[in-house]
Amino acid sequence: MDARNRPPDYQQGPWPQPDPYGTDDPSEQARIEQARSDAHHDRQRDRAEFERIADLGVNAEDAVSVVELGHHVKRLAVDES
Repeated sequence: MDARNRPPDYQQGPWPQPDPYGTDDPSEQARIEQARSDAHHDRQRDRAEFERIADLGVNAEDAVSVVELGHHVKRLAVDES
């Protein structure tokens, strides 16, 4: 069907729109949003650490390895406590 001939609600259709959270529970949606926000901040922190290490002259693959090693060490410290 040509876009000019589509009814205005063609994109939405008769089916329900997808729920980006997979739930209608506001507390569960807040928990999911907080997890997304935390992951975003973790990625920013990792990127800053990577850039700091790379600025010291370490090649990119080794810088990534150092960041990953830092995560591994932190997990081990948490597991031991």
